[in-house]
Amino acid sequence: MTTEPATSTVLSSTILSVETESVTPTTVFSSASAGEAESSFIASSETTTIAESTTKYEPLVYTTPAATPAETSTEETSTTTTSIERQPTNLIRNPGFEDLTFAPWEAVVVANRGWLSIRSDTSRPGSLQCGVFDSSVPPTGGLRRRLIQPIVWSVKQDIDPSTIITGKEYRFSIFQKITASGGCNAQRLGCGGGGTSVSSGEFGGPLNAWALGAISCTWNQAQLDAGPYVYVNIICNSVTFSLDDAVLIEREASQY
Repeated sequence: MTTEPATSTVLSSTILSVETESVTPTTVFSSASAGEAESSFIASSETTTIAESTTKYEPLVYTTPAATPAETSTEETSTTTTSIERQPTNLIRNPGFEDLTFAPWEAVVVANRGWLSIRSDTSRPGSLQCGVFDSSVPPTGGLRRRLIQPIVWSVKQDIDPSTIITGKEYRFSIFQKITASGGCNAQRLGCGGGGTSVSSGEFGGPLNAWALGAISCTWNQAQLDAGPYVYVNIICNSVTFSLDDAVLIEREASQY
């Protein structure tokens, strides 16, 4: 005999729980005719109780959290305007005679006398070179006439007029050292425009010692149009002097 397995059926929202009583088959053997076995099968009644159980399902409610608006971060970018103050510029070119030549400095030649050179053995401490003026006959020149009175020996440099502001005060300073002289009576430095002197002043020091000279210069438009320049003058029969570290700068920026 075959025993049917218990079945559980789920219908929609109803669950049927099945309780099944066990079925015990009983087999009785009796003797009948020889070689035959008669079997009598007695089956107990199978009682199946089906209890209906109703289960109510509560609807599942899924709550989706409300979308949180993304936080907006506003960073205030501060705009800082930095005004770069214009740095004063030295208007003298080759101020320390550090170039391979003394240009744009020039010597005023008198009767073929007076010449410039650059040297390193007589420069100021911390300076590599200086300019040296010698009132003697240049190595390649010859004496055209004899000078019998003191002469104004001069070294000058032309200034670019576009770098100068009309009516503004500038300060011209330079170091000078006289190493040889004869019949000298004045040392001056100054500034001018064309053939006109803008300002000048005396300065000087003992022989073989560096002396600082400084003077204020203010050009008008006519002087700038004529061509501004700075100069150092020495009135001597003969002289040799060195120049170094020249500065032409706005008055408020000068340390002298």
